[in-house]
Amino acid sequence: MQQREIQISGAVVYWSAGPTRRETLRSYLEQIGMEELTPNVRTDAAALKSALLEYCANEKTRMFDLGVEPRQNQAKNGFEVMRKKRGAVRNEYEVAFSARIESWGGLIVEGDANSEAIQQAFERHKAQLTGAAIGKLLVDVLGRLGGTTLRESGGVYWLPEEALPAFERVAAFVEECGEEQGNKVYLLRTAMDEATVRAVRDAITAEVSKESEAIVQEVMENDFGDEALARRQLMAAALHARVSQYERILGEALGTLHEVVRVAEQAAAAAESVRESNEVFDNLFDA
Repeated sequence: MQQREIQISGAVVYWSAGPTRRETLRSYLEQIGMEELTPNVRTDAAALKSALLEYCANEKTRMFDLGVEPRQNQAKNGFEVMRKKRGAVRNEYEVAFSARIESWGGLIVEGDANSEAIQQAFERHKAQLTGAAIGKLLVDVLGRLGGTTLRESGGVYWLPEEALPAFERVAAFVEECGEEQGNKVYLLRTAMDEATVRAVRDAITAEVSKESEAIVQEVMENDFGDEALARRQLMAAALHARVSQYERILGEALGTLHEVVRVAEQAAAAAESVRESNEVFDNLFDA
């Protein structure tokens, strides 16, 4: 049996995340030049819905349940909170109150509710990022640092050794800004044996193949302009660089993967050539 010694290493990364103070996190990310990755402020409708769900959970009684129902165009018209009384034959429903955010930013509550408590909850949720937003931030950071997902559905990632210090700083920021149950980011150091190499190789192959196929599909299905086609050629070039990075990490050639990317690169280049030829042809007749 042939054996080889592998010296490279990295870490398996995963996390759990919840409500997080956005502005504090943004200021931390600014310190390391990643502030542009800060997730957007939550929309008024999303923050109001979260505030109403929290209010309903606190106001629930033994006799009545409260549920939040969106109105048509909830961003403009808001939500109704329904009071449900459970019955032996049928349940009874009635509107307890409604709430919406006006275009000028004010909260309007109509009906039987503590508007001050809802306002406070709304302001708190508006200032927070959700766990899903924190997850997307961490995925974006991993992508920038050269990480790759170890399973198709996400949730578990691998990051090369040289990128760990930068990621550990971001992870510390995320944990410090977490509220309630807090955020937890886990890094499990890995020694690269054959099984780990295979897992990382399979992961980068799946990732690059998927992105290359997406470029080809987009070029085939859309009549892109010169700028859009050039942008997709740059995307393909970035994929070549990513494959080369993992060739260095794994210590082996990934020529087949370069060929997959080359197909996407050629598709964009061919579409650009066809577009230029058509423009020349049309100009001949216009003349």
